[in-house]
Amino acid sequence: MTTRAGTGQSSTTPVGLHTLAQAFSTATIRQMARSATVLPQQLLPVLDGADPRDTLSAAFDSSYATLTRAYRNEYVYKNTLLRHATSTTEPPRPVNALLELAAGQAVADVVTVGTTATAHEIKTDLDTLGRLDLQLSEYSRCFEYVNVVASPTRAVRIAERTAEHVGILAVESTGALTTLRSAKSHSQQIEHSHVFRILRRGEILAILQRQMGYQPDVPSAKLWSRTAGLFTQIPIDIAHREFVQELRSRDHKSFAQAQAIGLPESLYANAYALKLTRPAWRRVQVHLSRRVGDTWQYIRPR
Repeated sequence: MTTRAGTGQSSTTPVGLHTLAQAFSTATIRQMARSATVLPQQLLPVLDGADPRDTLSAAFDSSYATLTRAYRNEYVYKNTLLRHATSTTEPPRPVNALLELAAGQAVADVVTVGTTATAHEIKTDLDTLGRLDLQLSEYSRCFEYVNVVASPTRAVRIAERTAEHVGILAVESTGALTTLRSAKSHSQQIEHSHVFRILRRGEILAILQRQMGYQPDVPSAKLWSRTAGLFTQIPIDIAHREFVQELRSRDHKSFAQAQAIGLPESLYANAYALKLTRPAWRRVQVHLSRRVGDTWQYIRPR
């Protein structure tokens, strides 16, 4: 049997689990997408101990199961949340998801968009709660529903200190997502200015064209101010509905390309987090479909 040089760390130790988690990062998947014949060192923990007859895709799923049981970092929370949100959706209104979306003075970890928009703030057991009140306040000005996602024990404590309209979700060690408290609509708190700042220029112009037939009539330097003023003239319920429509289709083409290669469930969050070309996703597909025993030779030497 041929032995391989691994990471030198057991995947069950804190250091080993942290190293294993890095294999699921966007940086690692982006490196996989650059070449069909070169792989980054960060994949070594995934290969260590994997059955050489398994595909790299299966090895990722196996490693992810380890993280879910023993090291529920932010990636595990995001991946669990996204898998749940999309699997419970019925056609013809699929759910889109946006990661790390700036909202006022905060950045929403995950925003899911279907018939409406829901912001999700993830609080792992390593996160502080110092900014939670500010974060929830900012999200409530942009999105109809707001959830906090945490471990079961921490979720109970967070439920005690947050407003009743805030939903509380818990990620179990089994990978299941449970609801401690369902989010309630608070659309009366949504503000034009907060919604406007999330939209991209093309999205704003599309909304204004639909609502009032607007075409740009000022120099580019003045367009932001001009469109901001016009946007406030739209009734807030209609403005938010238009906002949801634009977010639902944002970056959809990129996600569709990722979905087409059949990413394993363990890498699902990367389909939303990465904006890669079709050829780049195909290179990822080549790596994922390769047997573990044949993959070692493509790891970039130190």
